[in-house]
Amino acid sequence: MLKSSILTCCSAFDWFRREFYEGFSYDEINDAVALSQVGANGCICLPYFQGRSTPDWNNLAKAIFSNVTLGTTKADMLRSLLEGICYEIGNGIDTMGKYLDI
Repeated sequence: MLKSSILTCCSAFDWFRREFYEGFSYDEINDAVALSQVGANGCICLPYFQGRSTPDWNNLAKAIFSNVTLGTTKADMLRSLLEGICYEIGNGIDTMGKYLDI
């Protein structure tokens, strides 16, 4: 049996929404994400808020936002969080693909 996981996918988004977009609807948050270009203007998030899981388990890993400048917006940071989560999902799929015909 193979499995892949991200320890804080939805909870990371919920934290960001609570801290930076409190009172905003999901539609408003989607509109905000659209203000940032694909690639989040260089901002990168490693979403390891409760450690890293598949494929390199490390419960001591912590989340980071990298390449943050004075020009970085909260929309860039949100997009980088979502892109980081998507990257981790893809990484898990790639890892399983090494063992399965997918």
